[in-house]
Amino acid sequence: MKHVSYLGYVITGTANNEKSTWRSHVIVTWYAGKFDLHDESSFTTEMEAEEHAVELGKHWVNNRLQSIRGAVLVAYSLLH
Repeated sequence: MKHVSYLGYVITGTANNEKSTWRSHVIVTWYAGKFDLHDESSFTTEMEAEEHAVELGKHWVNNRLQSIRGAVLVAYSLLH
């Protein structure tokens, strides 16, 4: 299990062993919520799956922040 603090979010990456392969599982938490994500990619080692989980979590955070920024810009443009 890996815990990473990233841009105000905590990403927890774990790996589940299924039929001799490892699959990534990510939990992203922040002050207002939690997001749980399972990935279908498979890996030969637990460490690879955990590292992939953390990268997947970072990607999710980046997309979330980008969508929030876009929503703020749209709201701002409507007000001015």
